[in-house]
Amino acid sequence: MKRLLWIALLIPVMTLPQTGKGVVAGRLRTPDGGPAAGVRVAMMALSGTNDPAPGVLDGIASTDAAGNFRMENIAPGRYYIVAGLVDSPTYFPGVATATDATVITVTSTTPVTGMDFPVLRSSTPFKVSGQVTGLPAMVPGVRPISLIPRPTPGARGARPIMPVQSTVKSDGTFVFPEVRPGTYNVSLAGLVLAQPVLVTVTDRDVASLDLTAVDPDAVTRQQGLEKTWSLDGPWGGIAADEKTGNLQATRTNGALRLEIDSSGKTLGSNTILPNATLRIARLSTGGAPAFLSFGTWSPKVQAFDSAGAPLWSYPDTGQGIDDVWAADLDGDDIDEVIVGFNGSTGMHVLNASGQLLWQSTGLGNIWHVSAGDVMGDGKPRVVTTSAAGRVHIFSTDGKEHRDLDAGLYANMVRVGKLSAQDRRATIVVAGTVNNGPPNSIGVAALSGDGTKQWSLQLEAPTPSAGSAAFAPGRPWIALGLQGGIVYVVDAEKGAVLASINGQGFTPEVAWMKDAEKGVPVLAISTRNKLNAYRIAGK
Repeated sequence: MKRLLWIALLIPVMTLPQTGKGVVAGRLRTPDGGPAAGVRVAMMALSGTNDPAPGVLDGIASTDAAGNFRMENIAPGRYYIVAGLVDSPTYFPGVATATDATVITVTSTTPVTGMDFPVLRSSTPFKVSGQVTGLPAMVPGVRPISLIPRPTPGARGARPIMPVQSTVKSDGTFVFPEVRPGTYNVSLAGLVLAQPVLVTVTDRDVASLDLTAVDPDAVTRQQGLEKTWSLDGPWGGIAADEKTGNLQATRTNGALRLEIDSSGKTLGSNTILPNATLRIARLSTGGAPAFLSFGTWSPKVQAFDSAGAPLWSYPDTGQGIDDVWAADLDGDDIDEVIVGFNGSTGMHVLNASGQLLWQSTGLGNIWHVSAGDVMGDGKPRVVTTSAAGRVHIFSTDGKEHRDLDAGLYANMVRVGKLSAQDRRATIVVAGTVNNGPPNSIGVAALSGDGTKQWSLQLEAPTPSAGSAAFAPGRPWIALGLQGGIVYVVDAEKGAVLASINGQGFTPEVAWMKDAEKGVPVLAISTRNKLNAYRIAGK
């Protein structure tokens, strides 16, 4: 999401070297007083009321053989120190609940040392191993493989945010030497598993996992879609201009941006810095469209004019950029830019010149961002998801916000009016279904007051939507899922209109307008190809 999500839906928190940050060090002991080696320790950011910010962890480290730990580059602020198992953590000074924990204040001038405390429960890791068959012959040496933690129902704030990572050797074998108890999805970088696998680690090693890989570019199922044209890649991000109806797409082999109409004809091109994801914005009154370029681990959001000239860049002040969205929040016909960050940086809202207007840092891992008049009062709202797994609605000045429960661990969110007559916009979210099957993703539609209009579960290689887009003039939303499946859902009825697999590991979706037939055309970037489809019978 965007994004390899999940190394996309659960992006690892990375600590980037920065100045003006603090240090926290200490030692963990076992319940009997010995060194607690190999135990995860982290700083949990606090709100003004001493409540933990759900899922917001910083400075993640592990203890050495003597139980010592040292966490660096911690942003100044107030924290709890948390150690051990995710589902049963120990808080400094050795207590089981945040209520009894001691608040630690971190500054950039004086290291916090001597944090010596016992862990309340053993957190000995276990080993997970197995073999992958069906790997493409061209795979050289090793391929990354990850265990992605599943949500813990009823404990959103305790949700782990760090995938466990290893590699698949050339003979197909793999070993995760240290896995904490929990339930995990398996993700194989760049490939899809024929049958999604759910791994549960309790009190012993898990061995002999048998995984079968399939090519995410191989189409084996296509329903309700008719291909109209296809262009060879490699392709980067795509976005549709809502005013012209044309597609904007970046080529990753020539730093080019191309404008393409619904028939597949290239109308023009210019040079622009290619990146993983592209957005279109109106950054001046009545002017030509501008372009926002960013990537999950990009150091900044970059804005370009229609000729490809740089306008501004906004630095990544945190641990990676998850999503960017442009919307006119103040009614002046000029877009503001919403930036969702990974880690504890939160969300920043910028003006058309790339300057910070306001920010919200009370939530971590802002997976996706969007905006629209979800309350039906003529005032747009900023809408996001986060590590808390909920939907968050912010006022345009950021001073007020409310949280909604979609009945799933929300990752993707998009906002749109389903018809021109609608007074308010609809919120569509997608994400992991608590206690749901490993090969499914949940999708739900909400109103701004939290009323659920419908929900459904879709077959999916992994429960992660990296791309989503509403169709112009129709109540349709396209969802691009990690692993190569794209669905088109009727957002009024909650019914699947069409689907296709084999669209690359992280497909990007966008809708073009067809002036001749009046029916939107779905564009899908598989990275290797740019495909265009019509909905059959529409």
